[in-house]
Amino acid sequence: MPAVNDSISADEERVLRSIELAAVASPHSRFTGNHPVSRRGGSSEFREHENYTAGDSLRHINWRIYAKSGKLFLKTRDDEQNPVSAILFDVSSSMRSRYNYAGKIPALENLCRYFCYAFIIHRQPAAFSFFSTRLHEPLAAEKIISPQKILQKMHEYICGADRQITDYCRVFSEAIAAIPQNSRLYLVSDFYIDPEKLAKELAKFTLKKCLLTCVHFIDSSEYTLNIKSGNVFIDSESGEKMYFDGVLSAEYRRLVDRHIKNMELACRAAGINYKTFFTAQNPLRQFAGIFS
Repeated sequence: MPAVNDSISADEERVLRSIELAAVASPHSRFTGNHPVSRRGGSSEFREHENYTAGDSLRHINWRIYAKSGKLFLKTRDDEQNPVSAILFDVSSSMRSRYNYAGKIPALENLCRYFCYAFIIHRQPAAFSFFSTRLHEPLAAEKIISPQKILQKMHEYICGADRQITDYCRVFSEAIAAIPQNSRLYLVSDFYIDPEKLAKELAKFTLKKCLLTCVHFIDSSEYTLNIKSGNVFIDSESGEKMYFDGVLSAEYRRLVDRHIKNMELACRAAGINYKTFFTAQNPLRQFAGIFS
């Protein structure tokens, strides 16, 4: 891999600098809770309070305030007050095209590289993780120092993984449990799943008031006619697996179009941002479009 200073050009840096990343509430965005306390004598794990409502756990009630005022207030954990940016990359077997192996992985690594440098340039911490049947890395936000290490991990996961199908339900459950409230999450995947089922699972992130962006990673070879393949596609309407062996047909392209449209509609209905990233199109322009 190239040295850090050689990884992006001046033009790429200019575009990445123009992107508006979501600001975090605190320069300390680790999930440790070791942050300054707003009131004297307070716990280092807590810094704010919120009103108690019926059904809330009694475990975090501030009984000192209750003893003085007779009012119930919940101590809000500091990790819930420090939103972060988290980027999750699908590294399951479907992200390795059977007939365009040399083109799909570099495009994914290019996208990851831009994410790394965007947060470096804007001096914001971020959590990077990779997933297939589970999250392979803990969602711990930190200052990015070495994009090469992140890219190397991605390369090892996606090139060395077994033929695994993404377990979206398990991955989302693990991510929801790990990220603080009000965080910003970017999910990069080819989304071989029924769009409505996916949107239903992703809607769970709204309970933590997270801003979610789905980046639909699409192999441009799957979008081009007359390409030899042995691919499998899930019909989003019937849920059936569609097998296309031999020459890619116009019917297959129609299914891809319909899947993209259904993904967009399902995400929009669930209040989720939806963006596409085609492997053969300008990667920098597409990356900037993720934040528009």
